Amino acid sequence: MSAVVGVAAIAFAALIRWFVIGLDSDLLWIAAIILDIFAVSDVMRSNRDTTSKVVLIVLILLFPIIGAGLYLLVFRDKGY
Repeated sequence: MSAVVGVAAIAFAALIRWFVIGLDSDLLWIAAIILDIFAVSDVMRSNRDTTSKVVLIVLILLFPIIGAGLYLLVFRDKGY
C-alpha cells in the first residue's frame, strides 16, 4: 500500500513541477520522472531511519534531476 502512495505522490509532484517549472523538453520531463520513481523507491526500500528517508525524498522531489542523480551517485547504499 505504501508503494502505491509513494508512486502517487511522485506523480502528483511531477505534475505540479511540470506546471510550475515548465520543463521545456518532453524527453527531459520523462527522464526526470523515471529518475524520481527509481530514486524514491530505492529510498523507501533502504534501511535508513524515517527522518533520513523523508529528507532524501523531499530533496529528490524538489530538485528533479539533480536530487535524484545526487542520491543515486552519492547517498545510495553500495552493495560492496
